[in-house]
Amino acid sequence: METKKFLDSVANNLERLRHARQWSSAELAKRAGVAKATVSQLERRLANPTLETLWALANALGVPFSALIEDEPVKGIRAVVEEGTITTLLAVYGPPLTEVYHMDMRSGIARDAAPHPRGVRETVVVLSGRAEVGSEDFRFLLERGQSTSFAADVPHFYRPLHEDCALVVFVFYPASPLRLQWEKARHRCHNAPDVYEGDIEGDLLDAIRADNRSNERCQTFVVSTHEDGLLHYYVLPLGRWVDNQKESILEEETQEILGPGLRVNTVQDPDLNTVRDVPWILVRDFEPTEAAFHVLAEALAPKGRLIVRVTVLNPYQGRCGYVRESVLYAASRRLSQWDKEKVVDNDLMRQALEAFVQAWRWNDVLTSRTFMKQWVTTPKRLDGPRLIEMASHAGFQLIRHRLVEGMISHTEWGAGSYVVVFARRGGA
Repeated sequence: METKKFLDSVANNLERLRHARQWSSAELAKRAGVAKATVSQLERRLANPTLETLWALANALGVPFSALIEDEPVKGIRAVVEEGTITTLLAVYGPPLTEVYHMDMRSGIARDAAPHPRGVRETVVVLSGRAEVGSEDFRFLLERGQSTSFAADVPHFYRPLHEDCALVVFVFYPASPLRLQWEKARHRCHNAPDVYEGDIEGDLLDAIRADNRSNERCQTFVVSTHEDGLLHYYVLPLGRWVDNQKESILEEETQEILGPGLRVNTVQDPDLNTVRDVPWILVRDFEPTEAAFHVLAEALAPKGRLIVRVTVLNPYQGRCGYVRESVLYAASRRLSQWDKEKVVDNDLMRQALEAFVQAWRWNDVLTSRTFMKQWVTTPKRLDGPRLIEMASHAGFQLIRHRLVEGMISHTEWGAGSYVVVFARRGGA
């Protein structure tokens, strides 16, 4: 049963990592220096891999050894049983990544290890027996209870001396410069919203997935692969979904005003014809026109307030800003359906990502009619400056606006509804 679990882990991890890089079995075999049949047999669970084969595949994929044999959250899988050697993964922690292995070695059977990635170091502790470890240039003879460290990015070995021995091997991976770049991008996006991009090694996928599950301000999309095995990512300031709070916010605004006001659904409500000089009027579904402002002005007191819910975007955004935010909203709605556990390989997801990045970076998103037709669902809505202009002509001024539904981040962009508060000029 344990052997089957191990073979399943190797097969699943190998196939997942290979597909993420869009490599064929032949391409992976070539990069790892193993036979194509070996890769095929491992993915079909038909062969027990050797340590040398697993290390070669891990190095070719740019991932730690544990990425091939680990089956989260199960630990302590007996990784490889070879003649004279049993190697067990005990723990994985970090960053920086550290793997801990237990090795039981029979007397007279040595193990030679291929170089790990650049900068990897090992610390070996002898639990029982005696062993010689290290490289050809730096050899260490260790008794029970002794330990040593050495560079493991060169060929190295473990050799029992005259009796069986047991070792604990710590494999220390250096902090990846690409990981640091991604963490910096994520931090910057969290605090200064923008679109950031770069490349990462495949073994950073787990860290990215964990961050996506807990991060409400920005998300990392891993979207493509390179021939060198690196993955490309974008960090986007998607923000968080806001509940539909329009009714509670409308009520909040009325509580600040003394005296009985009037609540209506539209400016066509008959009640507007029966009142005059009310301290406030609340319109739940306001369609801004100059005529509508004049109707409300006739019913409102000179120092009264007009509280409306409008579908216009940020009232301070012009036509170009409106289109840009519409694209951002539509694209982010589609991106929100993305499975955060996977590399993006869906055409619709890629299109949404490209649309988001383009809209974020464009100064004038009105230049592409095809783009607008696909991503701007309601291009004829009133823009913000025109709304303010209408209010001004009717004797009002805008004093506050609040986004109440849709997508919001700390830059307050989104395509939801706004609660907008106007006051008669001079009465704010």
